[in-house]
Amino acid sequence: MAMDLERRLRDVEDRLALQELVARYCLAIDDRDWEALAALFDADAAMPIRGEEVRGRTAVVAALRERLAPVARSVHAPHSCVLDELDEESARGTVLGHVELGLADTTHYGALRYADRYVRRADRWVFARREMTYVHMGPWSEVGRSLR
Repeated sequence: MAMDLERRLRDVEDRLALQELVARYCLAIDDRDWEALAALFDADAAMPIRGEEVRGRTAVVAALRERLAPVARSVHAPHSCVLDELDEESARGTVLGHVELGLADTTHYGALRYADRYVRRADRWVFARREMTYVHMGPWSEVGRSLR
């Protein structure tokens, strides 16, 4: 019973740590805190960005920084994290969320999903791979029609 309780407690702790990892990603992106963002990725992390598979923590952060350069302000809001796999060293899941982007003279709003793979490094979780997909995206004025 004690081992089962320890395993269950570790599972809950891991799930909470992964939710916090996702929230820290949103904070780092929105604050343009590139150092904090880099700390959330494994050294050999991968992330498809604009059709290119970007590899390595430094390259991923540089690509995200470039992608966000035209965005005056952003608000990333994660809603749910569904874990499909979780063991002691790795996990896989989907994060659902919304984003607001200040672009030129308009604000865009959209729903997105992240397909994530996580790994435990030095007793903490980091992203091994993160793939973002927009469910919809468009100017605020078109939000009512953007899902059609």
